[in-house]
Amino acid sequence: MTRARWHYAPSPISVPTALLDGFERLEAKAVLVGGAAVQVWVGRRDGIFATGDLDFITHLTVSDLVQAGVCLTPASGRHVVVDGMPIEFPSGPLGVGDYIYTPGEASVEVPTLDGRPIFCLRPEASVLDRLAWVAGDQLEVGYAQALAIAASQYRQMDWDDGWIETTSVKASLGKLWRHLKKDMASGAPGVSGLDRALRIGWG
Repeated sequence: MTRARWHYAPSPISVPTALLDGFERLEAKAVLVGGAAVQVWVGRRDGIFATGDLDFITHLTVSDLVQAGVCLTPASGRHVVVDGMPIEFPSGPLGVGDYIYTPGEASVEVPTLDGRPIFCLRPEASVLDRLAWVAGDQLEVGYAQALAIAASQYRQMDWDDGWIETTSVKASLGKLWRHLKKDMASGAPGVSGLDRALRIGWG
């Protein structure tokens, strides 16, 4: 069961038509994750929000797409190029940290530029995805992206604060989420909040 569309505030994302056609023919629920999901929820594609590819978690293989008639150029492993767009299929299942999402728990339909919907990490799950990046690699950009998603979506109708509170704990990201929320509420998130976030890690 997916949540109702458009009660968040997504920005339409560009996905190659051939890939959308392939997903439809294969009746695949591919979920957009990573930096492209950040673009959907922040609505920007510049600076720290720029990403050079689309990442989908799916059970499909490259061979499945070829058999479905998708014209693609294999790059390496689960990397391909479709209509000039680099596509990556990170290994699943869909989850964050050691926590594996139940089917439909962390995804919602969002619009593409050609009008067809795709599944994408819901904004709360995208925040946790970026915080996991912070906890694992201590990258400043991960915290900045998490903060931007939360700031963009926190007051939208479908934002579920209870879900992210509970799930952040299950994923060992509770301290980071509470810190980010406090940083956001301060009205002036900045260097001191970022520095502390980079020291929190998993916990």
